[in-house]
Parts: sequence; C-alpha cells; structure tokens
Amino acid sequence: MCICRQEGQLKPEPLETKMSTRKGQVVGNSRIEVYSENFAQADPQPNAKRRRINELIQDVSGKDISRLDFTKVQANKSRSTLRARLTVRNDTNVTTIECNRKSAKTFHEIEPSRIQATKSTEELVSAGDTQATADANQASIAKKSKEKKDLDVRKDLSRINPLDYYVEKSDLPPNVPDIDKELLSDPNYPAQYAHDLFAYLRRREKLFVGERYLSRQPEMTSNLRALFVDWLIQLQEVLGFNHETLYLSVKIFDRYLARSSKRIQRSEIQLLGAAAVLIASKMDERVALSPHDFVVLCNKKYDAQQFMKMETNILVTLNFELSMPLSYSFLRRFCRSVKMDMREMTLARFVLESSLMEISMITHCETHLAAAALLLAFEVLGREWNDTLTYYTGYQPHELVATRNEMNALVHYLQALYRIENATIKSIMSKYSHEVFFGVAQQKFPPVNQP
Repeated sequence: MCICRQEGQLKPEPLETKMSTRKGQVVGNSRIEVYSENFAQADPQPNAKRRRINELIQDVSGKDISRLDFTKVQANKSRSTLRARLTVRNDTNVTTIECNRKSAKTFHEIEPSRIQATKSTEELVSAGDTQATADANQASIAKKSKEKKDLDVRKDLSRINPLDYYVEKSDLPPNVPDIDKELLSDPNYPAQYAHDLFAYLRRREKLFVGERYLSRQPEMTSNLRALFVDWLIQLQEVLGFNHETLYLSVKIFDRYLARSSKRIQRSEIQLLGAAAVLIASKMDERVALSPHDFVVLCNKKYDAQQFMKMETNILVTLNFELSMPLSYSFLRRFCRSVKMDMREMTLARFVLESSLMEISMITHCETHLAAAALLLAFEVLGREWNDTLTYYTGYQPHELVATRNEMNALVHYLQALYRIENATIKSIMSKYSHEVFFGVAQQKFPPVNQP
C-alpha cells in the first residue's frame, strides 16, 4: 500500500459541523442531518438538499399571488373578447344615439333607420355568440374524440408483450440466468438496453484508466490524497450526495492531476478537490452545490471566484469529458446478477469505497475494481464465485487475486487506524460501522497473508 503511515501532514479544513450519531443528530449551527440511501427515517428531518428546496418553495409560496389578478383578468377577457371584436368590426354600421338635454327626443322620435341599424347590430352580436357556442361545442367533441383515441392507443400498448421485443443474449451460457429478462416488467429498468449499455461502458472504461502522477506532482502525496478522499466521504454522507458523485469526484481529481501541465501547490489541493465535487454534483445531483456553498464548507479558505476559476481549469484540462464509467455502477449490476441482499451488497460497497483511499488502485479498470471488491466480499460471506459472476463481470477469480489481496490489506489497515484515537482517516470506517450500513466495517476479513 502507498498510504503514508505518518498521519497529520496536512489535514483539510474540517466541516463546520460534527456528527454525534449516524441517525441524523448533528452538533453545530447549520443543523445538517445525516442521510443515507439505505436508511429511511421514521420521522425524517430535512437534509441539506431538502432544506434548499424548501427555501425555494417558501420563497415562491410566500408571495401574495391573489393580488396579481391574473386569473380574474383572463376570465373577464374570455367572455367579452368576441363581443368586443364584433363591435370593432361593425363600427361603421353602428349609429350612436346622442341625448341632448335641451332637445331630448323620445323613443318614438328616433328615425326608423337608426332603430333598424341598432337591431342589425344586436342580431350580429347574437349571431356571433351562437357561432362561438357552436365552435366551443365542436372543439369539445374533437377533444373527446382525441381522448378516446389516446385511450385506445393505451389499451393497444397494454396488450404488447415485452418479450416480443426483447433480444436474447447470444453468448449467454445455459446455466446463467438472464437478469435483464427477469426485470422486463420493471418500468424503471431499461431491460432491453441494459446489456448493450454495460457493454458500451466496458469498452469506454479503457479510455479513462488512471495514470500515476505523483512523480509529476511533487506537492501531492498518497497521504494527502487519502485525506482528501476521507474528507470527501464525510462530505458525501453529511450532504446526502449520491455515491456516483463521490466516485466521480475522485475520478475527476485524479484525472486532472494526471493530465495537467501545471504543478498543483499544497495550498490548492483542497480547492481542487472541492471544485471536482462541484463539477460531479452538477453531473449527478438534482440540486447541485454552488461555489458559495463551498466557501462555507471550506471555512472561507477560498472565495467563490477561486472555485469558479478552478472549475473552468478542470473542464478545459479534461476537455469536458466527464461521463466516465464508474466502478460503483458496475458493482450494482454484478450484485444484482447473483441476487445479493442489501447487507451483502453494502459489504461489497465498503470494500470498493475503501479502494478509493489507495492511489495505486487508479491504474485498474473500473470493472476490475468492482469484481475484485465483490470477490473479497464473497469470501467474507462464505460464498463461492460462480459462472454467473464470470459471465457478467468478465473475470475469472485468478485474474482478481492480486487486487483482492491489496484491498484486503487496505481494509485491515483502515480497521487498525480506526482504533487509534487521534487518527485523521476515519470517515469510511465510521460510516460503515454504523447500523445504517449494517456495521459491515466491523466484519472479520481474511488474514492479510492468506493468498
């Protein structure tokens, strides 16, 4: 392992809050609650993202919309539009009846031609109202006809059998289940495209294999990188980011340092890491953080302009190539193929997430890391590798042994570090030691010297 054993060389600025428990109680002024995708609280409190959404809703709902009278104006116009249009159109035929107090005329004194003109105008208006009513009835009939056609289409679609449009996998062994075919009835799962999508991601992952960059970045060390990942894991749990955002942030961070011609300064490491999170959150989060949020999260060490400048620098250096395959996505598919429950899947996720701490892991393909993490999790669970995993992962166990051993040694090191009171790298063990994550970090792993 390359993680430096000497702790405390540089510690990123801590968050403003400290978590007292894993269930959401936080000590501090911001009252940010812990959130986990595995845990649904009985009486959930708003986390950072929900709080921001609620503030926006309150800002809109706090306005007195009734004062604008939009609905009222539209309703008044709808009934008088046709009448006003007819009046303007027939202005030349309408004779205004003027009343003069000095020479008042009775009704019988009005000229017959003027009375006829007035009657003609009323008839035109009445005819216009009749035509408008006819048009409205015709529009209503047309709308009902369209709704009936739409209903007929939906009925026809309901008769379609998804199996009629499913393409069987030509290379599927007879003893391996087709997990995509089993999920055809799930409208949220792209069963018809899943196999092709992951085949595409498997080809694409070769374009984003990490490179060793410590020799070109003298200010960067394996320990500093581990501290950044540790801070990022804490940030992800407190703010409720998706795990994809976590993995993508690390990927962007490493890829920038490998491709940048500029040498990063020690004082810029956290700025770079926060900017990577900012970009990743825009890719995967419904409500992404802003540069001003990171000003607070980094204790005002940097200003918003510095974050935006670093964000631009990263995007230009990476040529805006941000859609990178992630090991976490592959792991979920691998776990689904063997029908692992949430506790077993969480154990594999802990192993894979631990690999983010080790810089030597960036030279492996994403599928290789996911498969190796699953192999180690299977050994802890007492399960055996089978043909189904060989088919969906693309690896035999012997191809994963070396990486599995590195991950096992890393987990043992993190477990030992967690027992040290003043250790600075504890976030991942603290996260996965809690009951929310089934306490999988406290599982007994195989001995380090075991092949």
